[in-house]
Amino acid sequence: MGMMTKKHFRQHWESVFASYNDAELYAISSWVQYMQAKNHWNQYVGKVWDAYTAQYDKQTEQLAEATKEDGQAVH
Repeated sequence: MGMMTKKHFRQHWESVFASYNDAELYAISSWVQYMQAKNHWNQYVGKVWDAYTAQYDKQTEQLAEATKEDGQAVH
């Protein structure tokens, strides 16, 4: 999976962030800045992204298996 573009990010996350109030958005922003300042951000995001892609790959694999089973001809 490549880098997430701004358009792709907005498409998937804008509705989520729109549900937060100003104080919550400020807290999220402060936390991200703190993580970046301490050089923990890339490591943290890397772990989250690895978990996300592992889950995505697992779901894709399960879907492929289910499709393969359903698609077999019955003799």
